[in-house]
Amino acid sequence: MKDINKLILLLPQNLKKKFVWLFFFMVFLAFLEIVSIGAVVPVVGILIDPSFVSQNEILKNIFDYFQITDVQNYIYFALLVLLICYVLKSVFVVLLSYLKTKLAMDSKVDLSSDLLEFYIRQDYEEYTRVGSYVLINNILKEIPNLIEGVVIPTFTILIEAITFLFILSFLLIYEPEGTSLIFLVILIYSTLYFLIFSNRTKAHGKIRQENEEKSNSQIVQSINGMKEIKLWNKENFFLDKYKINLKKVARSQTIQGVYQELPRAFSEVIGITVICILSIMLIFQGKEFSNIMISLGFFAAAGFRLLPSINRVMGAIHFIKFYHPTIKIISSEFDKAKKLENNKKKNN
Repeated sequence: MKDINKLILLLPQNLKKKFVWLFFFMVFLAFLEIVSIGAVVPVVGILIDPSFVSQNEILKNIFDYFQITDVQNYIYFALLVLLICYVLKSVFVVLLSYLKTKLAMDSKVDLSSDLLEFYIRQDYEEYTRVGSYVLINNILKEIPNLIEGVVIPTFTILIEAITFLFILSFLLIYEPEGTSLIFLVILIYSTLYFLIFSNRTKAHGKIRQENEEKSNSQIVQSINGMKEIKLWNKENFFLDKYKINLKKVARSQTIQGVYQELPRAFSEVIGITVICILSIMLIFQGKEFSNIMISLGFFAAAGFRLLPSINRVMGAIHFIKFYHPTIKIISSEFDKAKKLENNKKKNN
């Protein structure tokens, strides 16, 4: 949580205001998700049992208002509403994706420019002490890593968390016992995943950061010392050192990629397990076959949205943990920039 606060403090003021508008847009999209899932129930209910309309007062009033009396027209109308809901939702998903990405890229531009300005204005002694390769690495690699590995995943977590809470609340109203059971299964699955992989992800993220910095250092040293390398025939020495560090980076990123795919690989198993448990529970409750099928259709529609959502959240958290060292590095650099600015104001 402290690191997320650091991240928020790093963002320019104008982008923070845009983020507030983005948040309200996320809430509206979550509402559309509920509407689109809720639209599944009438379709499944009418297909299984046409008398479902007469048993549901809300549906009966809607069809009466549009003067629809034929069973076939019930189905057509319900399918049309379902299609409109999903098309509308898809349009807003694309729009939100654009706004989210634009905000992240604007942050990248501002942070990179501000960091370069700090490096240009700092004392020359500090520049020589740190080394140009560190400064280049921070601007060209760590800032993009911060945006793509921390900022965008944070947006993803926020979007999916809002959607998850809205859908979960809706499911609890519709079927409290079944929803509680599903939530318990998801909670156990997520907890086990993070207990097993959380610390390993952080460790590989640290390895990635350290060896990328070493690789950049070796590139700068090789180019600046090209004359000496040629004179002493040390080409292979520098190439071998560079390859060793680059292989460590590649190995860390490979493991990170595997860890990120694990939730997606097991999500189908979790989904089938939940449907099986829910079916058994509904049968034991003595519900009619038609009601069981309607409930399963409703939960299947919700699961169709929730499982990818859970995968994205777990993947995003994994990304943030992997790029965790980047937050500390960039935050530390901007703390130095603030101190430099304050010292100049005092001297003036």
